[in-house]
Formats: sequence, structure tokens, C-alpha cells
Amino acid sequence: MYRKARPFALAVLALAVAAGCHAGDGATSTARPASAPAASGSPARTGTSADADTAFCALARAKGAANLNVFDGDSTTPEQERQVLANIDDLTTAAPAVIHPDFVRFDAFEHALLAENGTPDPALSQEAGGQELRDSLQNISDYLGQHCGIHA
Repeated sequence: MYRKARPFALAVLALAVAAGCHAGDGATSTARPASAPAASGSPARTGTSADADTAFCALARAKGAANLNVFDGDSTTPEQERQVLANIDDLTTAAPAVIHPDFVRFDAFEHALLAENGTPDPALSQEAGGQELRDSLQNISDYLGQHCGIHA
């Protein structure tokens, strides 16, 4: 199930973000360092919501592009997997409040998959195909499309 769950979960984010990589908005973002832990609540926001969207969308394009080729069917190293998780952590921290819970669910699932070393327990396998995770991924994809112009 691990081989099926990972592409499903990452496909929504990686493909959606990759599709928009060339539609840059020129914004820059200051993400927390990859070694910092993911936030457990909604990140503090300053400025306008348009500024937050612009910064988040720029970060999503950058992190999505960085993750795109990691799970392309070729061999993936443990270091690459850890970097993908760090990138998802960064997106979770920066996610706007409306999709922050969805990113938290997606992020926790991805960390659990890596911790299982490729052989997820039955509960994690069931979560991979579960409606809650699917809804979260759809919400993320919808947000990226509607607010960032990133479409899968």
C-alpha cells in the first residue's frame, strides 16, 4: 500500500505545484529553516491576505518544484525523502488558515509513511485511502488552483 499511498498523496501537491512553476508571480518568501519543527497551529499572519497568498504561492511553487523529481519512479534516497518532508513542513507552517488543517493532516501522514520504512501498518494503509486525507488533498489542490493559479 505504501507504493500506492505515496504517489497519491504527493501527486496532488507535486503535480499541481509543478504545473504552476512557470507561472511565477515574482514574489519571494522567507520560509523557516528545514531543521525547524513544523508549527502545530496556524502561523501568525501580518500584512494583507493578498500578501500572504502571494508569499505562500511563491513558496508552494519553489517547494513543489524541488519535490517534483524525487518520487519519479527512479531510486529515491533517504536524504531526498527527508528533504521532501522538510519542504512539506515548510508549506505546512506557511499555509493560510483556510488550508492549514489540511496541510497538517497531509504532513502528519507523510511523516508517518516515512517512519514506517515502506511497510505501513494496516491503520496507516487505511488512512491512505480514507476520505479525510482525500478531502484534505482536494482542498489543498483547490486552493492552489484558485489562489495561486497552480492547476494539476
